Parts: sequence; C-alpha cells; structure tokens
Amino acid sequence: MLLLNEKELAWEKTEKGRFRDDYFSPVKIPVQEYVPWAQKILLIPPGIHKKVIELIWKKIDTGLYELSYSSYHHQWFTVAKKHGNVHIVHNLTLLNAVTIYDIQEPPLVYLYAEQYSICSIYSGLDLFVRYYHQTLVEKSRDYTTFDTPLGTM
Repeated sequence: MLLLNEKELAWEKTEKGRFRDDYFSPVKIPVQEYVPWAQKILLIPPGIHKKVIELIWKKIDTGLYELSYSSYHHQWFTVAKKHGNVHIVHNLTLLNAVTIYDIQEPPLVYLYAEQYSICSIYSGLDLFVRYYHQTLVEKSRDYTTFDTPLGTM
C-alpha cells in the first residue's frame, strides 16, 4: 500500500501540503470583544541566530509562514532541541484569552474502539498533519501575526 501511494505521501516537511479549501472550509478563530495587541519581539540569542533564520525560511518555503501587514503582533521564542536543532514556540496567550472555546463534547471513544476492534492497523501515516493542514480565514490570520528579522509573518 505504501509503494502504491508513495507520491501522495509527505516524507519530508517540504513535501507537506494542506487540505483543499473546497473540501474543508478555512478555520475561523471565534473571538469575543477585545483590544488589539502588539507585543515587542524578543531577542534571538546570537549563537542560534543563523539557525533560526534558516528555520523561518523553511517555514516560508513550505507555506506555513506568509507575509502579513496586520497590526497585531505576538511574541515568539526559540527552544534548543537535540542534535543542535531549534524549535520556534509562539506565545498566543493574548489570543487564547479572547478566544471563544468550542464546548463540544469529545466523541465516545469506546464506541469507535468496539467498531474497529477487529481491524488491524498497519501504519500511522498521519505524522505530519497536526495543526497545519487547514487554512485560516483571512481575518483569523491577523490574530496570529508576529515579527521576525525577515519581516512580519
């Protein structure tokens, strides 16, 4: 099965895409009344500055980051990972404070477990999906804007 679908699977982050908007509508972040925010950028440690810039470029190339002209700006910082890599963490606490949360109850997992208990699972192909497969509505993109040395994203 894997060989038949090799071209449809993402093996690297640069090959990963998004769901089509005609299948899955863009996501709107519902918010209550608020005052727009603009936080100052935190300094990037000089020892990892080059790696952070390279990571930002990779995220631009994959379509995860795009240029923005929004007046909102949240803070972000970097975390050192194993093998010398860096990871960008976005501080969205101000957005979280004004977000209207979805109060739907989670599905009853035991019903799914019973239905699929006779099936065998041969692979976990959803490793790259996480949060980045659906686009955001234009207005919701403004809420997630941040400054970088390469411009506002």
